Amino acid sequence: MDANAVANSGASFRPKDRHLPGSRRAILLSLFFLLACSNASKTVASDFAGLTAFKPPQLEPFHHKYVDRDTGLMIETGLNSGWGHNDFIPYDLAFPGTPRAITCAQFGGEPKMTCPVNIASDGFLLASMNHDGNPVSSAWTFFIAVYPSEYMGQPDPDPSICLDPASLTNACPAGQNAPSQSFDVWNCGGGTLTYTIHCEGTGGGGAWQNYGQRYAIIVMGGNVPHGSQHYQWYWGDTYGMYTELESYGFTAENVHFLSYGPEADAHPEAVDGISTTANIQAAYQWVQQVCTADDLLYIYWVDHGSTTSFQTNDGNITHAALGTLMQPIVAKQILGAYNPCYSGAVIDDISRPGVITTTSQDAAHPNSWGWAGKWRHALRGGTPEDPTDTNEDGYISMTEAYLWICPKSQAGGEHPMYDDNGDGVGHECTDAGFDPDDPTKDGYVGKSYSLDGWYDAEGADWLSCDPTSGESTGETDTIQVNYETAALSAGTYTATIVVTAAGADNSPQTIVVDLTVLCLGDSNCDGLITWRDIDFFVAAQNDNVAAWEAMFLPGTPSCSFANNNVNADGTVNWRDIDPFVALMNTTCP
Repeated sequence: MDANAVANSGASFRPKDRHLPGSRRAILLSLFFLLACSNASKTVASDFAGLTAFKPPQLEPFHHKYVDRDTGLMIETGLNSGWGHNDFIPYDLAFPGTPRAITCAQFGGEPKMTCPVNIASDGFLLASMNHDGNPVSSAWTFFIAVYPSEYMGQPDPDPSICLDPASLTNACPAGQNAPSQSFDVWNCGGGTLTYTIHCEGTGGGGAWQNYGQRYAIIVMGGNVPHGSQHYQWYWGDTYGMYTELESYGFTAENVHFLSYGPEADAHPEAVDGISTTANIQAAYQWVQQVCTADDLLYIYWVDHGSTTSFQTNDGNITHAALGTLMQPIVAKQILGAYNPCYSGAVIDDISRPGVITTTSQDAAHPNSWGWAGKWRHALRGGTPEDPTDTNEDGYISMTEAYLWICPKSQAGGEHPMYDDNGDGVGHECTDAGFDPDDPTKDGYVGKSYSLDGWYDAEGADWLSCDPTSGESTGETDTIQVNYETAALSAGTYTATIVVTAAGADNSPQTIVVDLTVLCLGDSNCDGLITWRDIDFFVAAQNDNVAAWEAMFLPGTPSCSFANNNVNADGTVNWRDIDPFVALMNTTCP
């Protein structure tokens, strides 16, 4: 970054070795030097007489420039023994105006008369004389120039996470560990950045895990008359959800079902009480007592609603009250599905990390589409022609269920919302704020949670970071990325390194890691090393990628060209022939 860029952006200089001192240290040094120079009394001068031209052993000529975001000043300082009277001292910073500049000088342990003359935005002339008024051609001379930056008068900036590089790519032969890599993290904002690093991989060890216990609260709210269509809808969806939960591992004693009316009276084995405000509060308090950090809580709510509350059998319960009831609950994850009109309005009250919420509508619209029944359909897997489990891993995640129902709901004129990143803002599947591939947006966390279990990405133990936490006030910390890939089969793997910091204005930040485990000798990408690979291997000789890719036309290769580099020396040539022949009639590890 050059001086003009710094002057225009207000960003701190950040060279890799970062020799620049901290701004407070530099300012204190400058004031100390100016104080020593400005006091011309023999008493003060004698205090420095033992120093060689006021040059302590640890002090060398320097020229520093930076923007101090704590004070809001652009600052340039310099110290040199070769500056003298009538020398032009240029600034390295491109000041947008004329800065304030101060100079002082010493020679032989005594201060000299010195000041900047004809100060401009690019430098100044130095006037330097002894006490007799004669010019001084060489002395230890110090200057400081300051100018208000864009941060002057602004509140202290928050810390900000900066990472370099933004992605990592690695490869290794099957049966070997990929070489270690590294990335830099530093604070490119203000204050102190206290960060933690979390590595999330996919494939090669990640696995779905069981919850400790599964708890559920099912609420059929409102007070609609028996025999009405609404009553039949409400009862059918809530009782249907109750009976379906058994297939997900829920036990009857761990499900609190609140309803009313003749159907509820006819099923005392299922219904725990009338859905009054007090009983709803009691259900949440029960969960507070029994649920632990290894457990799942699932909430399914069907009734009338407004922009501020859900209707109970004897009144209303506000969204804010639900947020207060949910706050003390400790769980592996709280999954909530809310059907009432205007149900999106509940999100900002209940949202926090560890809570995944989907609603039938946003905060501005009533509903009429029949979302509650379709949500149950999504959890059951959709249809053979339109399945919910799009990645075919046997688990229907909350994100998959939402992605199944969202376009259908939108086609019905509604606005289903989804929030799983804890920021208090829900998004539709077509919003920019929803992206299952972006760890900072809605849709990402929900991929790892279903009613059946949760996905343990930490099981992808092929990736680790060292250290996993640190602090930065601007200095660069180098983080080593280690790979334990010897047990991985040939294929491609992805991991996400997530750096988070409380109080940072851009937390979290991510680095995507792409790993390729090679099957050396498998030139035709079929998982075997046989005579069928020979033509492909010959085409690849002399690093001829185009000829090798042409062997797959009209398709494209599904493996890496590096499979042809059998001796792993970085080049595909005749030296690979003998090891290629030695692998004949083997299978990819």
